[in-house]
Amino acid sequence: MFIATKSENTRKVAKYAIAAFICTCLSEFVIVGIGYNTLSMYMTPILTENPQITRTAYALTLTLMSLFSALMETTIGKVREKIGLKGMFALGCGGAAVGFILYSVANSYALIVIAALVFGGSVAFCCGSWSGSVITTWFAKKTSTLLGIGMILSGISATIFSPVVGAWIENIGYRSSFLIEAGILAVTIIIMFIILKASPEKLGLKKMLSDDGEETSKKERKKFKSADSIVSVDVPFKVGVRHYSFWAILVCAVLSGITVYAVMNTLSVYAKMDLGFTAVVAGTVLSVMFALNSFGPPFIGFLTDVFGIKIVASTCIVLYAAGIFVMLVAPPTVFMLYIVAITVGIALSNARLIMPSLCKACFGAKDYTKYIGFFTGGLSVGIAFSSLIINAIYDACGSYDPALIAFIPVILICAVLVVTASVSGEKLQKKLSQQNTEA
Repeated sequence: MFIATKSENTRKVAKYAIAAFICTCLSEFVIVGIGYNTLSMYMTPILTENPQITRTAYALTLTLMSLFSALMETTIGKVREKIGLKGMFALGCGGAAVGFILYSVANSYALIVIAALVFGGSVAFCCGSWSGSVITTWFAKKTSTLLGIGMILSGISATIFSPVVGAWIENIGYRSSFLIEAGILAVTIIIMFIILKASPEKLGLKKMLSDDGEETSKKERKKFKSADSIVSVDVPFKVGVRHYSFWAILVCAVLSGITVYAVMNTLSVYAKMDLGFTAVVAGTVLSVMFALNSFGPPFIGFLTDVFGIKIVASTCIVLYAAGIFVMLVAPPTVFMLYIVAITVGIALSNARLIMPSLCKACFGAKDYTKYIGFFTGGLSVGIAFSSLIINAIYDACGSYDPALIAFIPVILICAVLVVTASVSGEKLQKKLSQQNTEA
């Protein structure tokens, strides 16, 4: 009887956990791939229809969008406590749909700013942080790999739907295209509400891939070094927020957003205007970078689950610093650009996985949602200022080289922060575990 019940519970948690994983994939495919990644395609028709709006003014709306999204990220822990994961997704996805509807009716710069703020503030509740929260809620291990697999779908979706959205804009106008995307988001909410369950605890189940509550041996603890290692104790947010690891991860997030995305956004311009290559060469270089950005996360996630966040993340960061060094000293050849594109692609994949993996490794899963919003928000802040910083240095110096030279030590600092945050987090967990044992 006990065996049958245990087997039934195992099948049940597997069914619900797989459904939860599908929901995270759906979020990446629809919210990020169709919604966020195609948003830049609307810039030309909006500016064409509104010639009084400059490119700089429109770019400012995107910066405000990112900054407001970062601000909202810091609230997702409290929001989850009040309305749960389903409510978070409905709030975020529904708000994003409202943002697109506002874009479709906007006839002034003020309304475009409002639409950008509504969309940016909403996606904070239904994208990366939400996906990480769902995965850590339903899975005890392999979370980095699962998050990486989901991230592939955003790239696939953008590849598929970019020409589709372009066709909609061309044939029926950008306003109608926004409404179609809003409709897709609304349907996504319905699908998610049907298949996602609240949490295994509320259903009386254990997480998938858990150890069934058995005490893990020292040998097993030594084996599991990754972000998905069995955490001896979950660190309460009130304790973790005052700890070194929290601030180290937050600083690493901001610096990663600046140094990685600044080069990503200027690599094509650098290839064409500074090195004199054709648009075809620049486009090919970008395709290599984005291919790695799309398909790299699951591979890096798998390596993280096998070798640990300290080794994998720091190695990827050092490789990126090496790529920047090559960019500075190597002869300006196509091969050099490919090397740089590969390292930037790896850095982009790594930047997307560092925060959720390191967050779980240092603080556990219980208060994951409270922590992760600050880290992804920090990344968003860095991204928002990345282009501004590198282009301001270019305007002041007439070259990207001073910025690249300055980036190398900053990138290496990120590697140090990853390692020290992980080590410090392990020590904090050990300390809390001993306190709990003595109590």
